[in-house]
Amino acid sequence: MYIKFSERAGEQKLVRDFLISNPCSISVFENYGINYSCSGNKILKEVCSQNGVDVNKVYLQLIDSSKETNPEMEKFYKWDLRTLITHLIESHETEIKIPAFSISKKIDNLINSYGRNYKELKEIELIFSQMLRDILNHIGNEEKFLFHVIRYLIDCKKFNEKPRVGGFKTVKNPLSKMESDHTKIDANLLKIKLLRKELEIKKDLPSEIKDLCNEINEFDKNYQFHLHLENNILFPKSIDLENELLNNDFKGD
Repeated sequence: MYIKFSERAGEQKLVRDFLISNPCSISVFENYGINYSCSGNKILKEVCSQNGVDVNKVYLQLIDSSKETNPEMEKFYKWDLRTLITHLIESHETEIKIPAFSISKKIDNLINSYGRNYKELKEIELIFSQMLRDILNHIGNEEKFLFHVIRYLIDCKKFNEKPRVGGFKTVKNPLSKMESDHTKIDANLLKIKLLRKELEIKKDLPSEIKDLCNEINEFDKNYQFHLHLENNILFPKSIDLENELLNNDFKGD
């Protein structure tokens, strides 16, 4: 069945709306190469146009995916903020730092062995090294500052208090910086992805480089999901919590 997208209600529906209402929609976006993690505030029609894909086909597949269930994926949407933060901190180590350091080491080793024949390796090394520094700095800021502010908001609700977030004024300020970091890191991931694809189409590519490409692809996929948990779930929920607290009439205020 083919229905013109303009004839359907919700033409301006955000990518985030699909993600929140249907966690299984992630696989649809991935299949079409649509960056769902940093496109939450964009409308479906816009991201489809940017990626050169038919919005009608994507929309119909999103509708089909809404009939599926994935309890393992759905849990992230049901968790409270404190549980989600705990998971994110754990994944900083297991899904980001450890794999990233492993990839960085393998790139260095492969440059020594194959750098002359595969110039893309050096380009990947330069981008990945800078990206890793950005990621580590970003993670440090999240764990030292942002997550503490969000926990403070959680405690304010628990103890029925109006929040005072000090120099941040509002949780939106550190969140804006974190989202900016995400966009920068994601741009470097895209550059690496393009270089990885250039390597993968080469004939007689050594198995060690193929393994590296697979490892980078897996890292990219996991990091995109991590960005999604923050951009599309943690951050909006934190803003909603702050707004709720600020709009409440607290006794004694």
